[in-house]
Amino acid sequence: MKTIKTAGKLLFITSLMLLLSGVFNFSNAQNGRNNRRQAQVHDYLSIPNLTDSQKKAIQEKLNSHKLEIDALRDQRRSTTSRSEKAKIRKEMDLKIENHKKEIRNLLDAKQQKYFDENCNNASFRQNNGKCNGNGMRNRSMRKGRGRF
Repeated sequence: MKTIKTAGKLLFITSLMLLLSGVFNFSNAQNGRNNRRQAQVHDYLSIPNLTDSQKKAIQEKLNSHKLEIDALRDQRRSTTSRSEKAKIRKEMDLKIENHKKEIRNLLDAKQQKYFDENCNNASFRQNNGKCNGNGMRNRSMRKGRGRF
């Protein structure tokens, strides 16, 4: 009788652990996109010698840009037409480029140089400052033309 109770408790604890590990893995997977956004914010705000007014202006631009891009992303996901998706994607790319120009225009000459070398390069952000030069490989993978 004692063995059955112990086995039941062990089974309950094991089931609970499996359930919780699945929940934590799911929540971590959902945060991947947000982590990339945070890396971008950190890059912009880690530019050397930013004044408080520059930091505030950058943060405001980041917030408004996020809202615009999220609206376009939702619009793009809601349509099934490939041509409409491509049109929205071009609009998103244009907004991203304009956003980078706006951020750059807030900076002085030395900060702009740092921005050009570090923050304006996606591979730099994704690899914590280590540019790996895999741009063509990534482009071909997105279009489904092989592994490398």
